[in-house]
Amino acid sequence: MTMQTLMYIIFVAIFQSLSGSMRVTEEFFVDKIVQDKLVQPDIFSAVRRAADIYEWGNTVLLPGLFGDMGPCTETPGSYAYPKTCVDEAWPDGDGSMHGDGARPYSVPELVELMDQLDWTEGVMIRQVRAGAQDCPAFQTLGDCFPLLGAPDGLMTGGSTEPFGFNWTHPDESPEHPWTFFAPEQLGSNPAGITSGQPLFQANWEGSGFVAVMIPFFSDTFLEPESGTAREITDYRDSYVNVTNGRVGRYHCIRTSLNGIHIKQLCDPGQDGNGTGTLTGAVRNAAEEFWNDLKRGHFIDARTRLMTITLQLKANSIGVRYRTTLIFEQSAPGAWLTSYSVETRLLSKTQIASMLTFANVALALIIFFCLLEGVELSNSVVAYFANMWNVMDWANYIIFFFTYNGILYYLQTLTETPENAGCASYMCSQVGYFDDWKVMKAFSDAKTALSLCVCVQLFKVMKVCALLMPKMGLATAVLKKTALDLLFFGVTFIIAMFAFSMMLQIQLGPVMENYSSQIPAFLALFRALFGDFDINEILTNSGNYLNALLFLGYLFVAVFIMLSMFLAILAEGQVAVRDDEKNWRESMASAGKLDDEYGVVSATGRLVSSSIIQPLRTALLAPLLEDEPEAKAEEPAAGAPDAGAPEEVVGVPAETESLLNSLPAIAESMPQMVQVLGTLSERLSAIESMLAGDSSPRMSPVPEVPEPLPEPRRSSSFKAQTKEPEYAPAPAAIVNDGRPPLHSSPSKSDVARLWV
Repeated sequence: MTMQTLMYIIFVAIFQSLSGSMRVTEEFFVDKIVQDKLVQPDIFSAVRRAADIYEWGNTVLLPGLFGDMGPCTETPGSYAYPKTCVDEAWPDGDGSMHGDGARPYSVPELVELMDQLDWTEGVMIRQVRAGAQDCPAFQTLGDCFPLLGAPDGLMTGGSTEPFGFNWTHPDESPEHPWTFFAPEQLGSNPAGITSGQPLFQANWEGSGFVAVMIPFFSDTFLEPESGTAREITDYRDSYVNVTNGRVGRYHCIRTSLNGIHIKQLCDPGQDGNGTGTLTGAVRNAAEEFWNDLKRGHFIDARTRLMTITLQLKANSIGVRYRTTLIFEQSAPGAWLTSYSVETRLLSKTQIASMLTFANVALALIIFFCLLEGVELSNSVVAYFANMWNVMDWANYIIFFFTYNGILYYLQTLTETPENAGCASYMCSQVGYFDDWKVMKAFSDAKTALSLCVCVQLFKVMKVCALLMPKMGLATAVLKKTALDLLFFGVTFIIAMFAFSMMLQIQLGPVMENYSSQIPAFLALFRALFGDFDINEILTNSGNYLNALLFLGYLFVAVFIMLSMFLAILAEGQVAVRDDEKNWRESMASAGKLDDEYGVVSATGRLVSSSIIQPLRTALLAPLLEDEPEAKAEEPAAGAPDAGAPEEVVGVPAETESLLNSLPAIAESMPQMVQVLGTLSERLSAIESMLAGDSSPRMSPVPEVPEPLPEPRRSSSFKAQTKEPEYAPAPAAIVNDGRPPLHSSPSKSDVARLWV
């Protein structure tokens, strides 16, 4: 049992190390800077129309990506009002945002900023559109564009027709319309993207119409170009990344409004060849790209989904961050926003540590499986009747999924363009690679590991209960009430579904939390813990009926259902306490020790016997020592000859008790002797008066006899306590060779009494 416990402790430590190799605290810092600089949830979640999206891009997204400054003009990206200021600059100018006359960043300073939040892998904007359909159940003024169908939970059936608006020649078709791309061409996830809004409850397809923007640093100055991928210079021949060792000398950007036609340029600087003070051409090109979406009517009434995928890296801490900002438009035109986040570590050292800890954990899992197999062979039914054994196998099975996920993640790392080249059109022609597969593999492995660690740490409660039975109360109560809680839980869930269905019908049309069955159930579950807003219900109701219905749910759920739930647990605890009492009585009747504190009591006894008692004896040893050898060599008068054989005399228990109490009596003897002396003089005076002698006489001092030898004690008594050593008797009253009545107790006597 001890060896198995030690092995399990090592098992837990290995899993904690594995968890640490897949997570770092700094991941939160990356998320915070993204939320603060690029998203700003208060503005992002307030989007209610297409114009709000474009405004958010001009005032939040692009400034966050380009130096946290600007825009320095009220018309960013405008062709009618060309930009004359530079807002990729230090905040050292004048004005409310310190941009007037600010000094522009140099290329090395921009490289340093990019290392903080590296987005040189680009930004992809993708849209899914609704196509015209027959809607026999509805009456429309024109073509019907409903929400996309969702067979097997995937939103498909959207439009694949090119679209766009020619803002320079409105009567003509656009020169570069937006073109539909399949997931294989985009290199995106074929399973699509999951909506962050519970109203849709489905995945959107991974295809659609795209626009791409890729900033980069180059060691070669690239002249402004536009055309298809074959017509312009491939920027990857001179661009700088974290692995190729090149030095960035020029700040450049590549944009593609439709995934086919590409624009590319580098900041020419004041000298026109990339040298001198930067002119802000890169940010100006990004603002023109974003506002070209607006001018080309990229978002319209047929738009059902628009996503902005940001692939970011914090190079200084080795964290990769991928976020997808989601804008969803319903058929009536309501906009809903959400976002998803995935992270992974880039450190090769941590990746190697992760694989090492995973292999060690696998070996321990196999070892524990063999142990459990031996126990399982005895009795299958009795084995699985113990829920701890079920949890063990659940832990082992989940770990095998975790280990497989880690291996798959390492495999996906070999499929990146750095190792295997590009496999999609968007990667090979435009230069944008979507690493969704690597991020998803790592995220799935972390999810499996989190479940595995959770189940494993629950098992620690069993180990604690075995080491100290006092800690087994919670598990014992749950085991005692398991069936009652199971059947009561079914009843509880039925009651909650009943109320959620009622409130969904009543409040669903006007409140998002009750818009469908699942959100309504979750809202009522949160209400159990006090998370509800009765004022919101009153505001969205024409009378007090809905509020009364909700209060009725609270009364049933809290005062009745939760009370019954707690009563079941209380009843189980009483039963467990009765079992413990009966067990203690049975152990007492059998003459056995029932130690409910287990290892704590055993440790206390071990410490007391091996540390405290020897330490106390060592501290008292000087007080228990004999008289100095010099005095011991001078035998007292009347002492027996040292060479004579020792006479062993047995000491009765009463005498031994009296001897042990003598020091305490001796402390009070001087006062008693003084009182007896005074009394003796008074009696002598009275005796003289009675004898006819008028002068009182004092009693004569008795002759001091020779001191008697000390009594010999038995060897058994001497083994328990040392013989007290007394000073030579003074010329005073002596009591059978024992210490004088007026002497104080010796240090050895006090120490012996303390022991």
